[in-house]
Amino acid sequence: MPEVIGWDDVVAGGAGELGGTAAATIGTFDGVHRGHAELLRRLQPLEVDHRIAVTFRVPPRSVLTGAAVDALMTEEQRYRALAAAGVSHVVVIDFSRDFSRMPGKDFLAALTSALPLVRLAVGSSFRCGRGRDTDVAAMLRLLTPDGVEVDPVSPMQVNGQPISSSRIRRALSAGDIRLAVQLLGHPYEVAVGVQADGILSEGGLRFSVGREGVRQLLPPPGRYSGRVLDAGGALPVAVEITDRSVDVRGAHALENGRMEAIELVARETRSTA
Repeated sequence: MPEVIGWDDVVAGGAGELGGTAAATIGTFDGVHRGHAELLRRLQPLEVDHRIAVTFRVPPRSVLTGAAVDALMTEEQRYRALAAAGVSHVVVIDFSRDFSRMPGKDFLAALTSALPLVRLAVGSSFRCGRGRDTDVAAMLRLLTPDGVEVDPVSPMQVNGQPISSSRIRRALSAGDIRLAVQLLGHPYEVAVGVQADGILSEGGLRFSVGREGVRQLLPPPGRYSGRVLDAGGALPVAVEITDRSVDVRGAHALENGRMEAIELVARETRSTA
C-alpha cells in the first residue's frame, strides 16, 4: 500500500522527509478508471524517487452541493489500485468549504513547496482553486518557471463520450455492468469482507449481506453473474441484489475462510419483485 499523508501534514512540513524528486497527479480517483490510469501512466517513464497521487477523502462535489455521492471504491480499494499503478505516496485532502476558498495559486504553491515536484500530470480540463480560478494555462505560467513540467492529458473516450466517474455511476445505476466495466478497465469490485462461518451449505457457497453493510454504489435489484475473490482465485457465482440485501450462491467453497469482494460481470435479469 502507498504511504498516506494528510494535507495538513503537507502544509505543516510533514512531507519534508521526501527527498529526491517526485512526479504527481491530482484527481478524485474514484473507481480508478481508464482515464485515471492514463494520468497515472504519465508518471511512470520518469526517473523520479516518488510518484504521488493527490486526492480527496470525499468528492469535492458532495461537500459543495450537500448531495451524497455513492463511492465506486472503498478507501482501501482505491489505495490498493493506486499502488498497483505505481503510486508510492497518496496526499489526502479533507475537502471543506474553507478549503474551497483557497485560490488555486496558493494551493499550487503549498503543493510545490512541500513536495519535490518535477512533473504534475492533470486532465486537460482540470481547474482548481476558489471558483475554479486556475486552469491548465495558469498552471503552466505558475509552475514552469520553478522547473515543474505541467502535463495536460486529454480525456479518454468510449463511444464518443469522455470516461468519467459520473458516467460509470450512471451505467451502474442503469444495471449496465458491461459498460461500467468497459469504462473502468477492470471488474467492478464490491467489498463485503464476509466470514465463511455459516455461509457454506451442501450446495456450496451461500450467503447474504445487508445493503447497509455495503459502502459502495450497487446496481438496481436484479440477478447478476459475478465472481468472488478468494485465495483460490476468482470463483463464478450468481448474485441477486434486492432492496434489502446482496445474496450470493456458488458451487465452490472458500479456501481461506473469508471472502473479501464480489466482482460483478453482467446483469442477467431484472428484479420481478
